[in-house]
Amino acid sequence: MLYHEHYSDPEIRAMSEDARNLLAYLKTSAHTTMIGCFRLPDGYVCEDLQWSVERVSKGFDELSRNGFVTRDDTSKWIVVHRFLDENPLPNPNTAKAAFKLFCQIPNGIIRDCFGNAFCRHIGRFPEVSVNGFETIPKLLAQPYRNQEQEQDQDQDQNQDQSLPSHEERDVTGRAIRSREGSPAGEVAA
Repeated sequence: MLYHEHYSDPEIRAMSEDARNLLAYLKTSAHTTMIGCFRLPDGYVCEDLQWSVERVSKGFDELSRNGFVTRDDTSKWIVVHRFLDENPLPNPNTAKAAFKLFCQIPNGIIRDCFGNAFCRHIGRFPEVSVNGFETIPKLLAQPYRNQEQEQDQDQDQNQDQSLPSHEERDVTGRAIRSREGSPAGEVAA
């Protein structure tokens, strides 16, 4: 959703017309999710806005330089910063849906950059149970292993245990423990 402040915000007004239009598109397009983090290939933007690839790229560069978006050019995932500030989650049911969307974000720069903001917003609903037993804040605090770590663990079972360990990560992607149980960042003896 766009609020009237969008057009009167001095930071937005200082940008080029293309950057302003692209930001409005990112906040309102059919590809936008309720959390403001989603996958958006250039081709979608080119088709929807009838822009060239170069024009889309320049718009994303300007938005990124000005701190309005973070984009992973490889995976094509994007975070629209301040999206949840402008569009807060209104109730526990939307918090559950938002958590499911968050869990779809691949590990990497987007998940890392978006994780703290998401945790702050989802924390407003400490009583929400996702799986019937655990609340969202508890699930966010729990470690998880990504697919690569699970494959590494399977391979390591067939190798010498003296090899370096991999870190466990919470659902926001932050390292919390090495496989041997040492806090992240410490060398296991």
